[in-house]
Amino acid sequence: MENRSIIDLLVRQVVNYVISRQNEDGGYTFCQGTESNAQDTYYGLATLSLLGASFPNIEKTVEWLHNFVTDNVY
Repeated sequence: MENRSIIDLLVRQVVNYVISRQNEDGGYTFCQGTESNAQDTYYGLATLSLLGASFPNIEKTVEWLHNFVTDNVY
């Protein structure tokens, strides 16, 4: 396998991992089965963007972000 093929494979694996962390509500979470949160949603979208991948269910993600209410500020 040449370097480009290895890189493409790794990129696909990372993209699939990030997408698998998207919840039904459109937000993202690092730990599957837990609630979406703003930090993980940011990192999920940033990672997909950096890798040139499209955002799945972007309408749900935008709605989740619009409805997000922070519990606390630190």
